[in-house]
Amino acid sequence: THSVELFFLCGNESLGVGLSDAEQPLSRLVMDAWGRFAHSADPNGKTLRWPAYSTERDELLLLGDSPLVEAHTKEAVCDFWDALEAQPSKRL
Repeated sequence: THSVELFFLCGNESLGVGLSDAEQPLSRLVMDAWGRFAHSADPNGKTLRWPAYSTERDELLLLGDSPLVEAHTKEAVCDFWDALEAQPSKRL
């Protein structure tokens, strides 16, 4: 669902969508990371390593109950779409 992360970022239940007790720690983690990023351009904290993206490492942060850094996630799918983009378009 597009923009569902905003409920974790804002912690605002005024739209009728509230977070469960189990989701509250993730919401706090997201709010803290965004706050640090807005303040210092670095979202990392004592318990969070959000890697800067590079094509060589291809790391990303998966947010969930236990945030996890993974590399080359869904690489085959991405390679498929990259190959399509590289092909010149044909005009009729």
